[in-house]
Order: sequence, then structure tokens, then C-alpha cells
Amino acid sequence: MIFGKHINKYYLKYGILLLLGVAALLVVDWFQLQIPKNLGQLVNHFEEGLVTQQYMSKFVKEFITIVLIMVVGRFFWRIFVMGTSRQILYDLRAQLFDHALILDQPYYQTHKVGAIMAFFSNDAETIRASFGRGTLMLFDSLFLAILVVSRMLKMDWKLTLFSTIPLIFLGIVGFIIIRKMRMKFRLRQDAFEYMNEFTQESFSGIAIIKGFVKEVKEALLFEEINDDFYNKHMDFVRTMIWVNIVITVFINLTIAAIFGFGSYLAIINPAQFKVGHLFEFFTLFGTLIWPVMALTQFANLRSQAMASYQRISGFLDAKPLIKDDTNILNFYLNALKQKEDAVRHQPYAKFYLGEKTAKSIVISKDYPLGFSKEDHKVQFNIYLNEEIRAIKTVSLELYGLELNIPLKKNLFNPYHYEGYYEGLLPEVIYYKVNVIDFDDEKLQNEEGFLKYQLIKHQKEEELKGSITFNNLSFAYPDAPNTLILKNINVEIKAGESVGVLGRTGSGKSTFVDLLLRTYNVDNDSIYLDHYDIMSLNIQNVRNNIAYVPQDNFLYSTTIAENIAFSEGEMAFDRIVEAAKLSDVYDNIAEFKDGFKTTLGERGVTVSGGQKQRISIARALAKEAPILILDDSVSAVDTNTEEAILANLERVRKGKTTILIAHRISTVRKLDKIILLDQGQLKAVGTHDELMKSSELYQDMVRRQTLEGRVMGDA
Repeated sequence: MIFGKHINKYYLKYGILLLLGVAALLVVDWFQLQIPKNLGQLVNHFEEGLVTQQYMSKFVKEFITIVLIMVVGRFFWRIFVMGTSRQILYDLRAQLFDHALILDQPYYQTHKVGAIMAFFSNDAETIRASFGRGTLMLFDSLFLAILVVSRMLKMDWKLTLFSTIPLIFLGIVGFIIIRKMRMKFRLRQDAFEYMNEFTQESFSGIAIIKGFVKEVKEALLFEEINDDFYNKHMDFVRTMIWVNIVITVFINLTIAAIFGFGSYLAIINPAQFKVGHLFEFFTLFGTLIWPVMALTQFANLRSQAMASYQRISGFLDAKPLIKDDTNILNFYLNALKQKEDAVRHQPYAKFYLGEKTAKSIVISKDYPLGFSKEDHKVQFNIYLNEEIRAIKTVSLELYGLELNIPLKKNLFNPYHYEGYYEGLLPEVIYYKVNVIDFDDEKLQNEEGFLKYQLIKHQKEEELKGSITFNNLSFAYPDAPNTLILKNINVEIKAGESVGVLGRTGSGKSTFVDLLLRTYNVDNDSIYLDHYDIMSLNIQNVRNNIAYVPQDNFLYSTTIAENIAFSEGEMAFDRIVEAAKLSDVYDNIAEFKDGFKTTLGERGVTVSGGQKQRISIARALAKEAPILILDDSVSAVDTNTEEAILANLERVRKGKTTILIAHRISTVRKLDKIILLDQGQLKAVGTHDELMKSSELYQDMVRRQTLEGRVMGDA
């Protein structure tokens, strides 16, 4: 069994089931020890000639009853303990996946996917084993050992002491080995993680490996990595085997000593220590072997689980850099005023709601009771302290309005409860947060006044699409001294079609990535519809932008589901229309299953151009006010490119469209062209304007024109 802030909640959530399993286990142990006692009595009766048919009939009935009780008990403890451990594994993997969704792009740029997958497989499975086999070994060994030793002492304390001294020494040796086993297991897990990383990367790039005829090289590299994992795994296994050998030798030597010393006692004192007693004692000692070995195995398993938990904990403790953090909260808080007697000059609203059953509900200092106020719509956010468990319902009472607003649990944060209210609000709210636990008991609450002003803020609806870059400079978090973009000042009006042009490494992709809040930027450096992007909710920003990335990632599902990815359910006519606009409809219609065609991993069953156009269709189907295409027509021919651009011009009227491109032909007819070079803004204007004013643009046109002629002559 292991303990930690990411694991403790499972003991509370499944504590009753685990306790029922332990109770069934202890019942089995109790009746298991009746077998040696009854067998010992049977031997003594045989020796004394007291065995009759009536006695044997009673003995058999009792024996069958004990066996049946043990069978039923073992069934229940396996269901409650082992079955619950499987449920914990399910919850843990769900927790890991939910957290993986919360983490942002910078995390995945510094951590490999193969290493993260190891958390979901080996590490999670090891933690499951600690809840399953670990619980079994701990309680079974302790309870059984206490019962067995007490009975052995009752029979003969000298023989008991003689037999248990080697076992105590064996236990001490086992615990000394634990630290070494933990280190070896950690090395084994790290080697497995590296092998997982290499394998995942090789399969993802299998086309490149085959294209460059590097199969032999990759096979040799994998053999080397696999050998490293094998050696570390076998080193771990060899250590375990040596431990088991030592245990077996000690136990066999002890058994021989017990047999010899017990026989001596039976010979010199047959009246008090009969042959049946020796048989019972010998059987009890055989039962005691399991607790000693189980405790050693438990210590080994716990050391493995702790190593895995430390790895998983490091992942779960990772915080996203890109989030609705202090900037947006401060924006709301600037319009909030609390009564001094309620908050006592706290910079954030911090409430302690109840001391019942030694629990307290805290609205965290980092997450205030915030009101994102729009004219007549208020969003309430309550963040409960993670120490609180077993919460059934959370609601917010607003006195004076006679409202009781139920708050729903946030999908990605089990301690975040949110709700909405639409209507007129008074200047002062008298509030009360009600929390009901699963025992239907209301935790003691504090109440107070909340005075605020209604402030005008954007609704979480469609933005118009205007974009302003105001003295924007940006460097990636891992290289803060290297500016990728430098003092960018440019305005994109709502409804404009804008091209972003520049040589490789000029910062084009970074320019649009920042619009998606993939990275944090300085306050007042990017505005959407005159709102600082850092004061807007991230989800709201991304909901208003459709994005086609360079790598054109497609999921291993049907073409229709890929195009309809922005919504849970989308009308088929809308899917078809998006495919036609991206000029991929005819290709899809030629497939045997049409839009129901299932794509291979990452869309490998379609060509590069088809993959690119399906990605464009997915973005167009979203119908967002801002559309970003990052070099998204590079894999299609010029005729297809012209058809797609013509369709975009027709359906995107009044909506903002940004195209990153390398070809002049892609952007020359757009409303505006933004020219970047080495992270700096070199020029802004139409094609004709740049042909007159920008030498860099003129040079790019000349080079591409010459390239086109050469390719045409070829």
C-alpha cells in the first residue's frame, strides 16, 4: 500500500469495498487455521484408538463446512480486493489522461510520448498491484502471523521461539534488501521507458526509415536498447531469485530443526506433547511461511509501487504554462469589492466553509469566488480544497433574489464547480455556499456580503475577428533570450483575408500560434476585438478560431468524423459542403465507403494532398470567425489551390482568414500581405503595394518566377 496526494482519494472512494475484502480475507484466515487443529486432533485420536465412524462423520462434515466457508470467503475477497484494484487502475488511467489533456504544448515539446505512455502501462499496473496483491499480502500476512504465533506459543513456547528466530532474522535481511530492489526496479522502469520511446518513434516514422533504407540500422539500435532493458530487467529478476533462494534455505533448515526438536519433545514428554501436537505445530509453521514471504514480497512490491508513484506524481504535478491564470482573474477582481469584516484585506476572496468532521472547504487563495460579469449574465466558479472528499452537491444561494443555483463539477477538475445565472442583479449580493456530502449532511457554512459593480465584458460568443499586434516580442520558454518575434505592430481588420509570407525560420508559424494561446504573451501585446488576449478565456479564444496546422493530423476514424471533429454531431450536408469547398469531395466519393472510409493511423491511407484538403474541410466545417491555414495548400497542385482559394473568398466574406504560405501565388490576391523576415515585420500591404515598396518582396517574386520557369522548362 502506498500513500500520496494523487492516490489517497482512492482509499476514501473505495475504502468500504477494500474493508469488506479484508474482512472476508480475515474470515478465511481464521477458518484456515482450524484445519491444522482438527488434523492434529485426528492424529492424536488415531494414536489413542478413539477414532470411530461417528467421529469420522463429524470430522468430515466440519472439514467440508470449513472448506466451503473458505471458498466463499476467497471468492468475495478476490472480488472486493482484486476487483477494486482494477477499478482503481481504470480511475488512475482516466486521471492521467485527463491531466494529459490539460497540459499544454510546451510540456509535450520537452517530454516524449513514449515516456508518457509508460505511465499508463507499467507504472499504473504496478500501483494497481499495490492495491490488489499488496493489500492481500499486508493484511493476510499480519493477521495470519499473529494467529499462528499465538497458537504455537500456546502449544510450546520453547519450540515456537526456536522456530521463529530464523524467521525474524530472515525478515530483517529482507527489509535490508528493499532499498537495493527499489533502485534496480527504477533502473528497469527507466530502461523500459526509453525502449517505449524508441519503439513509438520508430513506428511513427516507419515511412522515413523505409524511404532511407535504414531498417538494419534501426533494428541494430533497437537490439541495443532492448539488450539494455533485458540486462536491467534480468538484474532485477536475479536479485529477486537470490532473495527467494535465501528464504527457501532458511525455511528448510528451520523445518528440519523443528522436526528434530519437536520429535525430541514428543519422545521425552509424550503426555504433554503428543505426535498429533507435533503434526499440528508442523502444519502451523508451514502456514507461517506464507506470512513471512508475503511481508518480504509486500515490501518489495511497495518499493516498486513507490518508484512508479514518484514517476506518475511528477507527471500529475506538472502544471500547464498556458491557462486562465492571474491575468484573467485580476481583470475580474478589479471590479470586486469585499466588506472588510468579511475578508479582512485579503487580496483574494478566501472562505472557510465548515469545520465539521475535521474537514474544511476552502475556496483556494489562487482561485477567488469570481464573477465574470456580462450585462445580465454571471458565471460563478467555486474551487474546493483537494482535501475535501465525498462531495454530493454544491450550490450557491443568493439571498434577496431567493435563488439557489446548482453548481456542476468541471469536466477536467473535480474540485472546480461552476454555474450560471442570467438576470438583473442588485448592487450587493448576500451569498451562501452549500455543500452536501454523500451522507446527505450539510457542512457548516459561512455567509457574507459580496459587493461588486457590473462590468462590461465580452460574451462567450463569436468574436468579430479583428486582430491587433501591439509591440509584440516573443521568445520560447526554453530559450528566453532568443527572440522569435521582435516588436511586431500590425492590425488585421475583421473580415480581411491576410497572407503571412516569409522565408523559412522567419517566425510565421509562431505568429499564428500565439493567436491560439499556445504560449503566453505579455499583457497588451495581442488584442482580439479590442480585448487583451490574456484577459480572455482560453476556451473562448480557441472556439472562435479554426486552425489547419502544417502536419495535417488526422484521426484513425472515418473521414466524416474527422471533418465533423469540431462538434459532437454535425449535419451530413454540412460535412459534404465542407469537403466540396476544400476540393476533396470527388476524391472521397471515389472511395468504396465514401465518407465512411476509415483512415489509417494519422491518415496514412490517403495521399498528402488529400490529407491536407480533409484538414481544410475540418476547419471550414467549424465556421469560426477566424480561420488560420498554416502552409495548408503546399501539397496540392496550382489548379486545386486556385479552386480552394476561390471557395474561401466566396464563403469567408465578412470573416477573417489568415494564410501562411511560401508561394506568392497563394497570397497575391488577398486583401493584405504581412511580410516577416528573421522575426521582424518588414512590410504590410497588397501585392501591388509591396511590389512598389518592398525590395525583399520583389526579390521573392523574382526568385519564384525564375523557379517556375525552370520547372516549366524541365
